[in-house]
Amino acid sequence: MARAPGTPDIPEKTRQAIVIYLAKRSINGRIKRGVQVFKEIFKGLPTAKRGRPQAPVDTVRIARRIARVSATPHHRRQTLRALAHAACIPKTTLLRYISKQHVKRVTVRVKPTLSVEHKRKRLAKKVAPCVPYV
Repeated sequence: MARAPGTPDIPEKTRQAIVIYLAKRSINGRIKRGVQVFKEIFKGLPTAKRGRPQAPVDTVRIARRIARVSATPHHRRQTLRALAHAACIPKTTLLRYISKQHVKRVTVRVKPTLSVEHKRKRLAKKVAPCVPYV
């Protein structure tokens, strides 16, 4: 494979070191290949870590944000978007806190109120077994 234009030549000292290294590793003019050989060669060398490095966890900042969520009045917590706006926290951060269970998602249904007539019918139905027949 051709080198890129402008790439300098490998110094002679480095080239000789590579040849000596490969000569030591070869048996009958052939270089060993395989997982075990590479494990032995690269033993003790630092390995590359995959992916993006984790950001340090700032527990004080998380605690302050959760305190702001707790201090938000209930009428401002109707939706995630409203809660995020009221607590001045990004919605994605709130979703992350919910997934990590720093904040618990709760749905509260408002029960319908009973009318006066419905209350009377329920009371009559409950009292009916207690009233003796005349």
